[in-house]
Amino acid sequence: MTNIFDTQIALSYLTGQLQMGYQQALADQLDMHIDKEHSQSDWLQRPLTDEQEQYAIDDVRYLPALYLSIEHALKAQGLYDYVWADCQLYASDLYDLQHVEDEAMYLTMADYRYNSQQMAILKGIATWREELARATNQPRTFIIKKQAVREIVTEKPNSMRELAHKTTMHRSMLRLYGEELLKIIRNAKNLPPAEHPACLVPPYRSKNKNPVKSSAASD
Repeated sequence: MTNIFDTQIALSYLTGQLQMGYQQALADQLDMHIDKEHSQSDWLQRPLTDEQEQYAIDDVRYLPALYLSIEHALKAQGLYDYVWADCQLYASDLYDLQHVEDEAMYLTMADYRYNSQQMAILKGIATWREELARATNQPRTFIIKKQAVREIVTEKPNSMRELAHKTTMHRSMLRLYGEELLKIIRNAKNLPPAEHPACLVPPYRSKNKNPVKSSAASD
């Protein structure tokens, strides 16, 4: 993934403000004002409303003009090459993060404190979520967020009631996927230990709790 220009990275160089929103960027750079009323509407519904479609069009309509304005300002300050390099580095890192091999997907959410059975539950849920996200063309977090995955792995719920009370899963997602998740948990619990994934190695901790600071040698 190359030739990516990130306006937020660029604007952070120009303004010192991290993660400036599109609405503010247009107002500051082009003196244009757009309505963000529909940003929190239900974008999973089909068909989209006329207002949502117009919002989506407006959300990209002004990007070329915004880029030209930012490019001019960056070049005037001698910053363009630095921003371009940062954008390519960010794009490369993002690509690597999004293209983790399926077999290792669960490791991105793993914790060294998980036992082998919990690792099996995590692997099962991560694999299921990835397959469902691809099949339905949804972001993984629209199906189940990482926090909820970790809560399931920690609590290992046995029923819909426990799943609802011990996790932060959205109620609509519980209704859609609760039984599937419980099946994944049961299957992982029934796996023989020999088939469990390996646990993560704990981070190294020095046994010396009170290290002595070395003093500078006197002349």
